[in-house]
Order: sequence, then C-alpha cells, then structure tokens
Amino acid sequence: MVAKHELRAKFGSSSKSTTDYLLLRCHDDNGTISRLFVNETTITLLQFIQDGGYNETVGAVEGYYTMMAEGQGLLAPIFISRNGHSSIVSINLRFNAKPSLTDFLRDLHKQSKKWDTWNDTYDIEVFGYDITVLDVSDFCIRDLERIEYIALPLALLVLMFMLRSITLVLLPIINVLACSAVTCAVMYPVSSYVIQISVFGPPIMLSLIIAMSIDYSLFVLMRFKEEACNGGSNTDAVNRSMLHAGRIVLTSGGVLLATYIGLVVFPLEFIRAIGVSAAAGLFFTIVVSLSLTPALLLILPCFRVPGIIPCIKKCREEKPINVDDLTKSLFFRSTHYLTSTWWAVGICVAGIVVMFPFIFAIKDFYITMDDSQLYPMGSDSVKAFDDLKEDWPAGLLMPYNVLCVADTGIVSSNDFFNHTNALAREIDAIDGISANHILSVTFLAGVEMHWDNGNGLELNARTLLNGSTPLGRSQLGAAYRGLWDAYVNNDTTAAIMKVATDFDPAVNISDFVNTIRPLLERYSNDNYSYYLSSSFAEQADCVDLTLKYFPYVIGGTAIVVLVLLMVVFRSVFIAARVVVTLSLTLLWVFGFATAVFSAGWFNWASGKLDDVHGLYWLGPVLTFSIILGLGLDYDIFLFSRIVEFRQRGFSDRLAVRFGVERTGAIVTVAGLIMAIAFGGLMSGSTWLIIQMGFLEAFAVVVDTFVVRTVLTPCIVYLAGRANWWPRKLPVAVSELRGAHAARLLVNDGDDGDEDRDGACAALYADHDTPFHDFDPSDGDDTSVLRHAAEDTDVMGTSTGGHGYAPDGLLDISG
Repeated sequence: MVAKHELRAKFGSSSKSTTDYLLLRCHDDNGTISRLFVNETTITLLQFIQDGGYNETVGAVEGYYTMMAEGQGLLAPIFISRNGHSSIVSINLRFNAKPSLTDFLRDLHKQSKKWDTWNDTYDIEVFGYDITVLDVSDFCIRDLERIEYIALPLALLVLMFMLRSITLVLLPIINVLACSAVTCAVMYPVSSYVIQISVFGPPIMLSLIIAMSIDYSLFVLMRFKEEACNGGSNTDAVNRSMLHAGRIVLTSGGVLLATYIGLVVFPLEFIRAIGVSAAAGLFFTIVVSLSLTPALLLILPCFRVPGIIPCIKKCREEKPINVDDLTKSLFFRSTHYLTSTWWAVGICVAGIVVMFPFIFAIKDFYITMDDSQLYPMGSDSVKAFDDLKEDWPAGLLMPYNVLCVADTGIVSSNDFFNHTNALAREIDAIDGISANHILSVTFLAGVEMHWDNGNGLELNARTLLNGSTPLGRSQLGAAYRGLWDAYVNNDTTAAIMKVATDFDPAVNISDFVNTIRPLLERYSNDNYSYYLSSSFAEQADCVDLTLKYFPYVIGGTAIVVLVLLMVVFRSVFIAARVVVTLSLTLLWVFGFATAVFSAGWFNWASGKLDDVHGLYWLGPVLTFSIILGLGLDYDIFLFSRIVEFRQRGFSDRLAVRFGVERTGAIVTVAGLIMAIAFGGLMSGSTWLIIQMGFLEAFAVVVDTFVVRTVLTPCIVYLAGRANWWPRKLPVAVSELRGAHAARLLVNDGDDGDEDRDGACAALYADHDTPFHDFDPSDGDDTSVLRHAAEDTDVMGTSTGGHGYAPDGLLDISG
C-alpha cells in the first residue's frame, strides 16, 4: 500500500493507467509472422480507436509498425518474438477515461473476432491483465447465476409437493421479488456514494436472497400448514406460526447477519463490499419474512379459486396431527437408537473416528495466491495467454515494478545509477529472473548504464539524453529519451525498474514477493528508497492482511453466536454445543477439501487436479459465512422444536424424537435443494468457483445428513438436564413418581380427559407402542395409566421410572 501511494505521489496520473495487448500469431507452428500483416493490423487498430471515439481511453499504441513510423527502428524488433512466430501490439489504457476501459475492451474483443475471420493464416487475439479480469467477472457471474436457475425452479417444485398449495407456493416468489427490489433500491445509492460494490457483490447478494427466502418460507409455511390443519381460525394459525417459526427466522437470520457484517473488518474493499451487500440482502429477507409473509397469510382466505388454489377450509378438513401418526413416521422411528444411551455414545465415537482422516488431512491445508485458479477455463483471454507463453516469457508482459526514489536528490547522478545497478545485479541472481528481462534507465536488459563517465563521446545516460551529441541524435539516443520519459518522473526524483519473470507472475506471487522485498529493504537507506509496486504485490499485501484478520473474524463470530444463542435459549450448554457441532462441520468440510485440492488424495479421479496445489485464498473467506449460516439455520430450527416439546413436559428423549420428526423432512428437503444448487457450481469455469461449490455443497450434505440428523440428537439426549442449564423447564414426565403422578394423570378436573390422553400418548410413544384414542371410561386404559404413574406395568412389575405428563401433551404441533 505504501508503494502504491508513493507511485501516485511521484508519477501522478501517469500511474493511473494499464496495458493490454493484441497478439498476432501464425497458425502454422513453424511459420513466420508477416511484417506487412503486422502493419496492416496495427493501422486497422488505430482506425478502430479513432472511429470508436476511444482517443481519451487509449493513451498510446506501441508495436512494430508504430516504432518504425516514429523512426525507432532500433526498438521495433522487440515487438517480434525471438522465433519470429508472433508479434504483439501494446495498448496503454487510462482508468478513468470516457468511454470506460471496460467498454473499450469489450468492443476490441468483438472487433478482434471479426478481424480474425479476414484471413486463414494468422490469429488475432486480445490478452492482458484487464481483459482477463473482465473474463473472470463475466464467467463468475454466469456461474453464480446458475444457482438461481437451478435452485429456484427446484425449490418451488419441492415446496409445492410439501405444501400441496399453489397459493402458499406463490408466497416465496413474492418474497424473493420484494426482497430483491428493496435491496437493490437501497444498495444503488450506497454503491454510488458510500462504497464501490464489486462485480461479485450483486450475484452473491441475489443468491443469498433466493436461498434464505426459500429456507425461511419453508419454515414459516410448513408451520402455518401444520397449525391450520389442527383447527382454529386463520388468524390463530398465523399467530402461532409466527410465534414459533418467526422466532426461528429471527434468531437464525440474526446470527447469519452478524457473520456477514464481520466481513466489513477485512482490509480488502471488495470483501467489505460483499459483506455489506450480503448483509443488506439478508436483513431485508428477514424483514420481509416476518412482515410480508404473515400479512399475505392473513388475507389468504380472500383468494379462493375452487380447484386451483386450496383454501384454509380445505386444510381444516384434513385429519389433525396425532401422536399415533407421528410415532409411525420414518424420522421418529429412526431416532430410537439415537436416543438410546449406548447407541448414542457409539454413534458419537463413530463420528469422531470417521472424521479423523479428514482432521489428519488438515495438516496439509494450504492457502494459495495462484491467480491462475481465477482464470476461466476455455475463455478467449486464457487461450491467448497460453498461446503467448509459447513464444514469449510468461512474465514479460505483466512485469513487477520496482519504484526507485531518490529521497535527498535526483536520479540523474552517478551515485544513484551505481546503487541501483548493484540492486539490479542482485535481482538478476533470484531464481526465475534473467538480466535481459530487467529494464530501467540504469540497467538496459543486462547492460549497466552510468550517468556521466566523464567523456561526452562515450555511452552514458547524460550523452544519450543530449540531442546535440552524435549519440543523442542517433536512434539509440531517441530510444533512450523515450525510455527516460516513460520511466522517470517530471522532477527526476524517482524512476521505475521493470522486472519480468520467466515464470507466470500470477502463480508464484507470494514466493517472489517474499524474496525480493527483503532485498529492497536492504538497499534502502537515508538517500534512496526502493518499493515493489505492482498489482500482484498489492494483492499479496491484501491477502496477508485478510488472512491475518480471518482468525479474529472467526473468533468474533463464535463469540457473537454464543451470546445470541445464550440469550435466545437462555442456556449456556446449548450455545457451546452449537459451536462444537459447527466446528465438526467445518473440520469435515475443510479437511475433505484439503484432501482433494491440497494433499492430492483424489488426483487419480481427474487429471485436472494435478494443476491445483491448494485452496485459492478467497474461497474459505467467502464460504465461511455461508457454511456457518446454513449450519446455524438448520440447528436452530431443530433445537427450537426440541425445546418446544420439552417445555410442554415431554421427557428429554421424547422431546428429541418428536423434534426430529417435526423438522426432519423440512431440513432434508432444504438441504437437498441447497446441495444441488451449490453442487451446480462444481461445473463452473474457474477453480475458485469449483472450490466454493465443493465447500458449500459438501457442508450442506454433512450438516443435513450427519450433524443435524444424527450427531445433534445424540448429543442433546446424552446431555440430559445440562442442555437447559441454568434455565428452569417444567418437570419432565419421567421424573414424576407415585401418588403425585397418579393425581396428575388420572384427575377428574375439567381437563382430565386431555391430561389422560396426553399421558397415555407419552407413555406409549416412549415405549414405541402405537397409541390409539384413550377412553377414560375403559377400565383397562385407566389401569395402564395408574400403573404407569406408579412406575409399574399392568402386572405390577417396575418400568424403571417411566411416568408421564400433565397438560396438553397431545398437542404435538401447538
């Protein structure tokens, strides 16, 4: 960042430019590029710039033709490859010009395709850092939009299957449209006047809106359907739905909102922008889910179209939910072993054993700054760059810049030239650097220059800059003066040294930066300062800062999650348990990702994995919040129902079993939708998108089918009373004994039948025995209840303390 500031301070607006290239290349691998073709193409390019009104956008065009036209025949050959197979044309572009750089590059790319069809002998391709970034943006947006194309239709079909109501399925669509409209309306002025939103921001924001709108709609509408089918008015059904499901949405959304707000602390502006846009989208999703959804549900009876839109009346005609139906469900029966002590312990141990290989793999976890993982596979810019590397050094056209500053004088001195040449020689000694690829006014491709060696007739900088000397009037003098004008600032207090690497500069960014920076620091003193200035060096700095802040973001997020969950559930253990289960999910996910992308365990499955040596640094940073949010989403949904049943007096075991039964199908469906949507990203065009899709899809699968379905019920059951500490919950049925239980279970009060029904339901459910309607006048049924209350069966044998509950246990849903 210091180098960027110094560069702008010394070179002003000239530092606000960039360079892209036109590559002219023979089809025939053994052919030679025609100088005539190079000249004609360059003239066509110049005419295109003139006719398109891009004179302000394009600063300069340099190539074989322009050098020859300007009398710089000595420099013209450097634009022809050594094997004569290709030629490049350099196009200097201004960042803040009108029309924009982006408009020019898109138009140039389109025109180059047209020019390429004019002949069958040569290829014409556009390449460079900016056109590659443009391709990266376009392909990433296209890949992210794939989530919307896959997830939304699939989600609507699944919602229709589960809700069995066209009217209710329309609500998520309305929610998505409302959230998108409000968020875009708010973010437009924010992006215009507050923070610049990167191209990744809008698609991530819209994808999050769609995903969470579907999730929250599924929670609310399934609860609404359940309440409506159990009787009561439409208003009562909406109120009860929002009381329970609304609290889940608010809790889950609040925690997820906190994780995205955490992205604002990162030093990279585009990550902060993603955090702001995602947080805004999530905030309005929560608001719409808690306001627009219940409002539409309240007016739902007004939309009665017989045969097309099922109404509330039809729902009421369905059979109310009862314990007998619930105990027959797959999810209820599957929890029999999960809520058995030895089975639960065994399952938890087995989970840890299965996870061990992934934990072991994390030792090879590696974050890479290899920008080639950003390059879209199959894009025109990447193909052009691959073609370029066959004829030119990979780093020649994307060199690193060393800013050389004379702090106490000017660069036009022998001391500056000697000191800077000594630095150039040491840079030449670095692996992957050649002397003929170092260019500055002091060091010309391996030739050391002196400012003034005392004889005006000898080769030195002062003589070449003097146009009245024979050397100054030569082509070499003209070329050196052009180099001086480009590489030295106006007050001659700073100069630029370009260092081109033999390797792809986008691949070994960290290694090279960490090698050359100590060297520059060693040569800096009271008189001279040296800075590494390039987009790659800036990226290395930003990545280092981002990864430095990342653990603090994780820690801060964990604290926020703990505090919010403790406040909502009024339990210390619940919050700690959520952090533990989330940690298990993260260990599984990143351990498996390490095995695939870093350790090479699965390279046999695809030869493409041989080219990948680590996770691109941006993937874990962006996916952490999504993985955390979805995990919390499903966990809070499940645990809220467990707490709800426990509050009604069910034993811990029954609360877990009924909680899983009530949420299992919804969590499974939501997880499948997300897994398919995120899995679609694994067919993406860049390794970054593929890795993000892998992390998110695998996280959803693990969280849906392992952690929430298996491990969480086991841990909650084994924890017992610790789950609720220090909160006080109603006495569980299994804790009632003797005469007190008998009085509760077989009382003759106003609610006696309901109490007996609830007790009998809990009794049989806990013993996996189908429950049928209890008849208080039936002596056998009454006998069962009495013996249950006394911890004996009908034969007088002890049942081990299975007494059962008072008050309203039959009401499973409400």
